[in-house]
Amino acid sequence: MGKILFFAIAIAPTVFRILERKEASQLQNAIFPKYFGLGIIFAVVFLISRAAKNFLTANFNNPKEWCIFILAFTVLAIYSYCLLYLTPNIQALQDLSQAPSEEFQTLHKSSVRLNIICLFILLIMLLIF
Repeated sequence: MGKILFFAIAIAPTVFRILERKEASQLQNAIFPKYFGLGIIFAVVFLISRAAKNFLTANFNNPKEWCIFILAFTVLAIYSYCLLYLTPNIQALQDLSQAPSEEFQTLHKSSVRLNIICLFILLIMLLIF
């Protein structure tokens, strides 16, 4: 959750304020695959460790645990979608010589919205945990 907030509040606005549009876009194109990849790694590690804990404690019938699994899997699915579909398509649509296209804007807004959804899911998980 901290990486989402730090990126959204500190990194992204600063990059576009300090760098020219072309350099800022190139930097973000380099960062986002790592950002979503890291989110995938965190989600997988969380799911495996939580499953191991539940296996060792025979805690399979707890509805709270199932809720946590569903939420974590949702985060994994969202980050996977962002990494494997949205990011490559956003990068392919970037034409730095002109204003962003409508399709680029739509995909970018989807990426931002999905990131916000992940933030809320992680907040819910923190409250349940």
